Amino acid sequence: MRAANGKPVWNAPLDAGVTVTTGPTLVTLSGEARVVVATQDDVLTWDASSGKLRSKIALPSDTNNVTTSAFGVWTNHDEQRQHRALIDGAFQSFTLPKDSAPLGVLGKELLAADAKGQVWKLTAGKATGKPTKLSGPKDHSAGAVILATKDLLITGWNKNRKLTLRAYNLTDLKPKWTTKAQSGWQGFLPVTGVSPDRSWAIVANRVVNLSNGTIRTIASKWSTVGISDTHAWGDDGGTILTCTKNGQLLPAAQPPTKVNTALVSGGTPEHVLVTASVGSSSTLYSLPRSSEGKTR
Repeated sequence: MRAANGKPVWNAPLDAGVTVTTGPTLVTLSGEARVVVATQDDVLTWDASSGKLRSKIALPSDTNNVTTSAFGVWTNHDEQRQHRALIDGAFQSFTLPKDSAPLGVLGKELLAADAKGQVWKLTAGKATGKPTKLSGPKDHSAGAVILATKDLLITGWNKNRKLTLRAYNLTDLKPKWTTKAQSGWQGFLPVTGVSPDRSWAIVANRVVNLSNGTIRTIASKWSTVGISDTHAWGDDGGTILTCTKNGQLLPAAQPPTKVNTALVSGGTPEHVLVTASVGSSSTLYSLPRSSEGKTR
């Protein structure tokens, strides 16, 4: 449905007895935007614009669960190093290097990395081969991979109880930008929000511009509950806050509390999408901003 007015764009009823286990997720498959849902038996994909069913792909019988992200679809199995990635409309098998984790699909390859600054581009059915060792800032030790997009791989590097993020071009894994060192950011940090257009992300309580590495603190306490291309909403422990993609906090006329605010799931520059549930009934609301630019 359209974010601004809640009007349906398309719908796709599922068959009786079908249980959605993962998704819906907007994924780029074979260069096209698809809405992807995993059920107990299959992975279903629809054209994001028209809602036309594009594929119904049976899951491997030994699948434990399915990961769907903007960067691909892959299955997880009892053997932790065994994964199957959805490539060219079929699940293809990969054996990951020890202590590594899948990040996403790059063309016909599965990208994997570990916490030692090593990255593999894996080909289905072939040996893992040697990894690429990422180039980090001088005298820093490698940390976790923060996130991957279709263009970038972003990792954390530690030194003297400070953390620096560095981005690499996915094609050649050469450095593109490096953030300023952040005090209190030592260790491994989770990404708590990435915009749908992959132009910015929230890491812990900071906004990171993914085009140049500019970084800005939002608030002392922040837990992301929703993010769009232009705004994000976070819980500071008492109220729901709104910030822009530049990290600027916006004042609220009547700041909502966690008690009376449902799940924020996204939005536009002028609206925030909120899902509220009572019992088994759920309603999606599109809440406008007031003319003064304050959240209503």
